[in-house]
Amino acid sequence: IAADISAGADLDTSTVSMSVLTERLDPALDLFADVLLNPAFPQSDLDRLKKNTLANIDQEKVDPIGVALRVLPGLLYGAGHAYAQPLTGSGTEASVNAMTRADLSAFHQAWYKPNRATLIVAGDITMEALTAKLERVFKAWKPGTVPTKNIPTVPALTRDQLYIVDRPGAEQSVLISGQLIAPKKNPDEFAFTMFNDAFGGAFGSRVNLNLREDK
Repeated sequence: IAADISAGADLDTSTVSMSVLTERLDPALDLFADVLLNPAFPQSDLDRLKKNTLANIDQEKVDPIGVALRVLPGLLYGAGHAYAQPLTGSGTEASVNAMTRADLSAFHQAWYKPNRATLIVAGDITMEALTAKLERVFKAWKPGTVPTKNIPTVPALTRDQLYIVDRPGAEQSVLISGQLIAPKKNPDEFAFTMFNDAFGGAFGSRVNLNLREDK
C-alpha cells in the first residue's frame, strides 16, 4: 500500500493506492482504511522527506531543464498564483522549510471526505461482495464540506516575451515556450492534448523529429 497525501491546485489528485491478491483483500482493506483515515505523519519521516526535497531543489537549480521548469510557471501565471509553482513538483525552499506536521494533518482533515472521493477497483470480485467489505472498513468515515479552491483567471499576454536565465559555464542550453490555453474543464481539452502531443509535447512530435532527425 502506498499513500500520497497531496493535492493539485485545480484537481483533487490526492491518492491512496493498493495492489493485493484477492484472498488477502480483507486484511489489506483494514490496512488501506487505516492509512486513509488515520495517517500518522511521523515527524521523523517528515524531516527526512523535507531534507530530500530540498536536495532535489538544489539539483534542479543546476540542471538546465530543471531551471526552466522551475521558472516558466511563474512567468505565465504571475507570483502568488496557485499554478505558479515549479512544474517539477518540488515546490520552493520556503514552502518546504515552513511545512509542519500540523499542516499535513490539517490538510488531511480538510480535504479527505468520502463525498469527494472516488474508489476505483479492478480485480476478481463482484460489486456486491466489494460493497460489503468497503462498508465494513469505512462505516465511520463521515462526509463533509471541503474548502473552495482559489484559482483566479489569468489574462492572456498581449505580446510575446523572452526571458533568459544566465548560467555562466553551463554545458547546455534549453529553450522552452509556453502559452496559456483554456482550463482543462473545456469541450476542446482532448483536441488541445492531441495537438500538443503532435506538435511538440511528445518524443515523436513534429518539432522534436525535425530538430533531432532532420537537423
